Amino acid sequence: MLRKKQNEIIRSSDRLSLCFRTFGVDVELISNEKRLLDDAFAVASRSLLGNISLAEEHISDQRQRFELLRTGNRYYRVLLNGEQISSGPTRWKFLKFFDGLLRVTVGEHAPNLVFLHSGVVAWKGKAILLPAHSFDGKSTLVTELVKLGAVYYSDEFAIIDEDGNIHPFARPINRRTDDGRFVPYEISLADLDASVGEVPIKCGVLFFTKFVKGSRWQPRIISKGEALLELIAFTLPIRVNPEFSLLVLNKLVDDAILLSGRRSEAKLSAIRLLDLIDKSEK
Repeated sequence: MLRKKQNEIIRSSDRLSLCFRTFGVDVELISNEKRLLDDAFAVASRSLLGNISLAEEHISDQRQRFELLRTGNRYYRVLLNGEQISSGPTRWKFLKFFDGLLRVTVGEHAPNLVFLHSGVVAWKGKAILLPAHSFDGKSTLVTELVKLGAVYYSDEFAIIDEDGNIHPFARPINRRTDDGRFVPYEISLADLDASVGEVPIKCGVLFFTKFVKGSRWQPRIISKGEALLELIAFTLPIRVNPEFSLLVLNKLVDDAILLSGRRSEAKLSAIRLLDLIDKSEK
């Protein structure tokens, strides 16, 4: 829950600072403009689905420090822990970049959790995980699975606890236009009439797939070792906390069906995937 107090924005010389905790990570936002700080906090709250508690006491020295600065010529800069990450003249693009940077940073440093870059839906009480990189069609496949009655958990991160349970992270589904310009847009869960997951669940199916036009539907079963090697590329905290990450990934795949293969059109692939799962349970 958000608990905002007037004294929680602290002026330090010509800078303003705001601190909060999210998923166990301490974050400090610093800016030289109050409106920019307010906008950044609003972005953070929406980005992290309100999983934010404003700090009332001194936060950890291990906090992640985001400096969001506006220069005199209306140029914007973002620094993370003192290192400049990006800059540009367009405010909304700057805030959009901060939005993604914040989620990735939290995903890398969250204690007792592993953030996996993956779409997640639930089917008959078990999770279907779809690890994939951007532009591989992950969100499109998630959308089609939800339309077929799968319960929506996430189109961006599988958030996995130390017991291998997957928690919901039900942001609006992010898509890109297919007109060659790849303009991002959102699909609201209300527009899909989506059922949204509310409780942690175990992984039933882990499917490594990407869209390749004209591909045949021929997913193959892979070994646990192959799956773990593939998962490393999608695991955000693997460099920060490799031992814990691998422990959690092992628990994640223990009882799951492990698949890999290219796919073609998302609607047909979603039908075939659910049919494959249903047949495997008979």
